[in-house]
Amino acid sequence: MRRGVVVDLDRTFIKINSFEFFYIFLLKYSLVSFKMGYFFKLFFLILGRKCKLYSHEKLKYYTLIETYSIKSETLDSFSEILVSHINYKVIKIINEYKEKGYTICLATAAPILYVENFVTRFKLFDSVVCTSIPQKKKPWEENLGITKLNNVKNLFQKQNCSINVVITDHADDIPLLLNSEDTNYLVSPSKKSIAQINKHLIKYKIIQE
Repeated sequence: MRRGVVVDLDRTFIKINSFEFFYIFLLKYSLVSFKMGYFFKLFFLILGRKCKLYSHEKLKYYTLIETYSIKSETLDSFSEILVSHINYKVIKIINEYKEKGYTICLATAAPILYVENFVTRFKLFDSVVCTSIPQKKKPWEENLGITKLNNVKNLFQKQNCSINVVITDHADDIPLLLNSEDTNYLVSPSKKSIAQINKHLIKYKIIQE
């Protein structure tokens, strides 16, 4: 059985929250493109979220429903923004495991809409598990928590691979951390995440930016 490394994206492989940046990027894009109807849809979506009318997951759902047809060259521009926020300490760790023959999987709650475009800029990842584009009136959920763990497990089972290393910043990935057979890395974790992770007696190494 091959050994595998699971890497989170936001505030781990990159130093920012990609979806937050994407939302701002879309607002600017809609203004520059004079797509005012699209701009106001996005504006009222984020306003509803700020007023706590729905969850972050619903915000992502409605945003992706409105954004699925965005042009590839626009996604190229956004991917370049993400590249400028790469965490090179994490890349170093990934390369060390890759040289040892480990399978590297990027597993993130970020949407495939831009993740797929972004990862083509690297030769680090053997596979990607991320949030799908929703379709109206069909079941959909973020690739987060237990869902992320199950999706990684299903993929690795097909590849005859085990979860040996997990690299993340957040307690959302406790299900993955608990299933890591060897080593866990926490990248600049918050005090809140550390406290939640410690409750599960999970062993880890901290990587500070």
